[in-house]
Amino acid sequence: MQPHRRMAIAPYNEAHMNNIHRPSQRLSIAGTHNIRDLGGYVTTANQVTRTRLLYRADKLHNLVPAAQAALLSHGIRTIIDLRYTPEVEMEPDAFVHSNEVRYVHLPLYELTGAEILPRVPDDLYDLYVLIIENRREQITRIMRTLMTPYNQPALFHCTAGKDRTGIIAALLLGAVGVSDEAIIYDYAISKLYLNELLDELRAQAALNGFDTDWYSRLLICEPETMQRTLQHINESYGGVVAYLIGSGITAREIDAFRAVSLTSDLQQA
Repeated sequence: MQPHRRMAIAPYNEAHMNNIHRPSQRLSIAGTHNIRDLGGYVTTANQVTRTRLLYRADKLHNLVPAAQAALLSHGIRTIIDLRYTPEVEMEPDAFVHSNEVRYVHLPLYELTGAEILPRVPDDLYDLYVLIIENRREQITRIMRTLMTPYNQPALFHCTAGKDRTGIIAALLLGAVGVSDEAIIYDYAISKLYLNELLDELRAQAALNGFDTDWYSRLLICEPETMQRTLQHINESYGGVVAYLIGSGITAREIDAFRAVSLTSDLQQA
């Protein structure tokens, strides 16, 4: 396995989004906003991530049976719910009791108890750093579940499908050698699909008495946020692969994941 190069990330702007070879492979599923296939991204070694293997998504509680069937028609075997427990209790995942797919609740962090973050984040980037630095054991569980062939094809989701889901997607893509530029692109295009849902979340936050200015800072989805996050991983840990290995994922697991998730033939992606 080639080591991940430790490097600075060039300043990012919207024009970069036009330089990636394909648009987002978004799934149009009624009741959702942001379900996307992680296939089709070119790695730094000129391989391509396979389609129909890993999917990222927003919350799935609104899926009626027909929409559930439409989603599962993509071959999904495992669904990982990254939301914290009160979110799951308030809006249970449509697949929590399904006999057709394996549902796993692996909260990236909780609001109470041992899995809580050490402090309230100042902004979105601060939240990402807190997760990366303090939730490494849980990140390892999530990554190992998604990387295991028995569980694939797999879908992972949170509420909006941009933050907790965005971090896991970035680590998955980084693990197989997708460029930082493409990872930033994959993160930033969430904002194309989330206006309606984010308006709903703002309204809920106001009803629940949140500081609306603070909460609004958590609802952005700008490329600079992921750029800074990748920069932090590069500078603090030596890159995504080194971060994952330091968190408990083995080099052999990463090599095996690359073997099943990459192809050299763009037409076979």
